[in-house]
Amino acid sequence: MRRGGRRYRTGEEYPSPVERKEEPPTNVLRRPGKEHCPGGTDADEGPDLRLPSRLFATDRYPSNRLNVYSSLELLLVVRDVLRGTPEWDRLMGSCFGTLYQLPVRRCSYASVMIHAMLARQLVTKKRYEVWPVFGGNPWRFSLVEFGGVTGLPCGEFEAGYAPDIQPAYKEADYAFWDKLFEGKRDITIPEVVKMLKEDLTLTRSRKFKLCLLLIVDGVLIASTQPAKPTVKYVKLLANVNQFLAFPWGRESYFWTVKTMLPAKKVIGLCDDPEGEFCVKLRQKTKQMVGFPLALQLLAYEAIPQLLARLGGTDELKILSCERIPKHAGVNLVDVLEAEHHPEVTLFFCDAVFCF
Repeated sequence: MRRGGRRYRTGEEYPSPVERKEEPPTNVLRRPGKEHCPGGTDADEGPDLRLPSRLFATDRYPSNRLNVYSSLELLLVVRDVLRGTPEWDRLMGSCFGTLYQLPVRRCSYASVMIHAMLARQLVTKKRYEVWPVFGGNPWRFSLVEFGGVTGLPCGEFEAGYAPDIQPAYKEADYAFWDKLFEGKRDITIPEVVKMLKEDLTLTRSRKFKLCLLLIVDGVLIASTQPAKPTVKYVKLLANVNQFLAFPWGRESYFWTVKTMLPAKKVIGLCDDPEGEFCVKLRQKTKQMVGFPLALQLLAYEAIPQLLARLGGTDELKILSCERIPKHAGVNLVDVLEAEHHPEVTLFFCDAVFCF
């Protein structure tokens, strides 16, 4: 990662989490007082009429957990397999190198916190933006913020490419797949990990390609349990340069936000998308694909009161850690106490409040 910030596709500099904390942006929202609320009422006594409707009434949110398919442990597997080789240097110099600079204390999935943010979102016309309300103030999770907290490239796709198109693959589409996996069509990501750890005959080139696949299908775009390789990504691996130049941030964000928002209304198929999404949030667990950690990372950057409850510092990065902690220090009580803190503050990037 570049010292001093992460670079987004337009060339803008995004401060690292530590730097943003030391030099917060001028865009600061604080809990509105009586003088800021319609009708002179306090923000906690009723809905803010300046905002669109929410999925749930204020302080009537469900509090459940998420089933997250993404596994950051795979980043450590890749590191241990490639470290000390030219391929490791190439990986660290690629778009995926920024993932290894994420602070470990922020990277243990706090599914209760992510769920809380999804339950607090506004119902808007934005198909690819999540707008949670925290402490009475809205904040945005969009492709811009995703690129900022992950450092992944979020440029445009090539003409004609659509991430959600799943073509009927022909036998010719499996040519490189069969070469990479020795003809095994139903292989899983855990089995790929076993190959990397136990197969001493793997060439350095093949190891590198398998490791790239672990990052994409196991960390950024995990969509099944257990995770499995995706045919179109394996095909792209035939040319490593093209694979590394692909806008993985945009691809990952598409799949991530897909399970964070109500579906599009389709008469006869999905007549009440908001209602159906609320039902899913009320379930004991809700499945999450893609890289939902990005929403958690943004929440820690945007809401100092949440980050303060983690304890520790950002000194230890994924690059140097032995393992990813299984349980985060933030629970539902922490979320509620931060939300109702009298000085709750939100730092956010420049966003247009157009719902």
